[in-house]
Amino acid sequence: MQTSIGSLYPQKVYGATRPRGHWEIQSKPDCVALTRVLDLYPLRTRKQDAYMVWKRAVFYWTRDEDSGERHEALSYLRTRLLEVTAGDRN
Repeated sequence: MQTSIGSLYPQKVYGATRPRGHWEIQSKPDCVALTRVLDLYPLRTRKQDAYMVWKRAVFYWTRDEDSGERHEALSYLRTRLLEVTAGDRN
């Protein structure tokens, strides 16, 4: 599937490992586009929990307003995302 979202960079291969890449998505439009893809093709692991938090963060991040509510929501969602993904970094 071709998405035209973000940029794909090759990663160095060590030993007998298979080729890998790094998919980098940074712009607001690309993040919104990725939420559409992931809504069509949902994750089937615990990553889905992290995605649901990230999706809400994208919603607040892409809003045009610059309000205290937006900043509070993003701060809360950042903390929540760190909690949800804490086990992934061990």
